[in-house]
Amino acid sequence: MSIPNVSGALRGWLTKREIYLITKTVVNHLTVQRAEVLQIPMMLQPLQPSKIVRKPEEQRSWKWFEIITKKSERLFKHDDKIWVDGIGFRIDSVQPWSDAGYRRYEATEDYSGVQPQYKLSYSANGGTGYNPSIFAYEKGATALAVANPYTLEGYTFTGWNTAAGGSGTAYAVGATITIGTASIILYAQWEAAST
Repeated sequence: MSIPNVSGALRGWLTKREIYLITKTVVNHLTVQRAEVLQIPMMLQPLQPSKIVRKPEEQRSWKWFEIITKKSERLFKHDDKIWVDGIGFRIDSVQPWSDAGYRRYEATEDYSGVQPQYKLSYSANGGTGYNPSIFAYEKGATALAVANPYTLEGYTFTGWNTAAGGSGTAYAVGATITIGTASIILYAQWEAAST
């Protein structure tokens, strides 16, 4: 028996959410966490009790969830950790179900080893161009200020600053940024081009 076409129903269930996809790397013998910040339409709901009963006995007490995303969105892999609305989840399985362009996952709540994440994002501050990818980092981690992707007619880019008007902390391209306990927006700084 084939799975019925539910594409119309799912379209109304998906809500765009901010997802932190957490990765870990080892730098100088220390594990550093970084999260790519994504905006993904998804549905997240508790797994039906009938499906939990089918799990091995030691897994039945876990908090199980079902996640549905569009197939065109980022593929999560087994053991990926994501944060949604301040709750950590571990992807436990990618389901072999993709009716009408959707993908289904089973996940459990998982906070083990994941520290709070703080976003580092960029603002064109009047300029135009593509926005760099947004990443989040744990307290004490370091990031590098990206090269300028923006343009502003009649102006020259002079660096980044934590305040739009330039009264905050200034960073040159490639400068090291130490992450504290708050998200950071770096604003492009512009100087009138000499003619």
